[in-house]
Amino acid sequence: MFVDGTKVESASNKYTFVWKKAVEKNEKKLDEKLRVFLKEVEEITDVENREYGNKDLAELGEDITVTSEEIKAVADKINKKLDEIADSINEESKDVKKKLKKAKRLIEKDYLPRKEKYEKANATFKGRNSYSKTDEDATFMRMKEDAMLNGQLKPGYNIQVGTENNFVIGYDVFPNPTDTRTLKPHLENVMNRLDCKFETIIADAGYGSEENYDYLEEKEIIGAIKYSTYEKETKRSFKKKTFNFENWNYDSNQKLYTCPAGNPVPYKKTVTKKNHSGYLQTYDVYQCDNCEGCPYRELCTKSEYGRMIQRNEHWLEQKSKVKNLLATDEYKKLMKKRSTECETVFGQIKDNQKFRRFHLRGSKKVGTEWGLLMLGYDFKQLARLS
Repeated sequence: MFVDGTKVESASNKYTFVWKKAVEKNEKKLDEKLRVFLKEVEEITDVENREYGNKDLAELGEDITVTSEEIKAVADKINKKLDEIADSINEESKDVKKKLKKAKRLIEKDYLPRKEKYEKANATFKGRNSYSKTDEDATFMRMKEDAMLNGQLKPGYNIQVGTENNFVIGYDVFPNPTDTRTLKPHLENVMNRLDCKFETIIADAGYGSEENYDYLEEKEIIGAIKYSTYEKETKRSFKKKTFNFENWNYDSNQKLYTCPAGNPVPYKKTVTKKNHSGYLQTYDVYQCDNCEGCPYRELCTKSEYGRMIQRNEHWLEQKSKVKNLLATDEYKKLMKKRSTECETVFGQIKDNQKFRRFHLRGSKKVGTEWGLLMLGYDFKQLARLS
């Protein structure tokens, strides 16, 4: 199966954005205000919150983010206190009543609505950095069709399509702009729908990652997929780059690199990192201890701590397998054929039919709309063959 993706604009307006960073920044400011506010309310009411044991409301605000439910609880306390002193006519009670009414207005008109808005936004992001107010499933991303040439972000969807012999056999709609994280769910969906297993997957470098190669190997599927630096690494000029550590001498037994100046770059430690999807990557860290006074230092590294290398053994093995696979005549032909498969679908839909923006909103409806387009495309292919 040939796999590729394209971005299509959402029906929502480009100025309906909600940014995660902006929400986090504004919510943090609100929480700071709430901490002060809670302390003031507590001083007025002199009531402790039993739910939080020995912690008073002010201390609670410093420890964690104040939730809308906690704000509602404060509002309830204020109402109870107002009921208690409703019939009191002394000056002190009047002053307390005035302050509590002001606090109640702040909660109802400002703090609570804002907190609920931020909580709703955080629940809507679902791991994304943005969404559209009028189509919450759409994410702001850069489109290839950029008439103004300013790289403006627009709400849209990442459409993944799988083809065989110029027929669309599966498609999926994704809110995330990067293709790397769509390969696994897209393949799973297509294989489940068709109740089949693919022998080979052909895709461009946007899908090449350590996680995806591992997934394909686990499923016993051949992945004819380049990685992002494949073209650069297969050029002669890459081998001539003196300060690229992949061109240095490496002693696997001693776990030791030798730099162009002849200095040893020994192994220091092993680190494990987790990516956005939870996949774990393991790196061996190497660092040179003799960079001070080295004549090549400025060309080799800008770090004040000397040249440091992160070697991912598993990733290097995967890249070697990909290079060997794509060097064969069979897979060279398949990679050439790729441009006439999915790219033809996108060319027909976006250029010939001028479909570059959805008419419906929401991922489910968008999926239906794109499905009708794919059905029409396959019928046209059948008509051509007959």
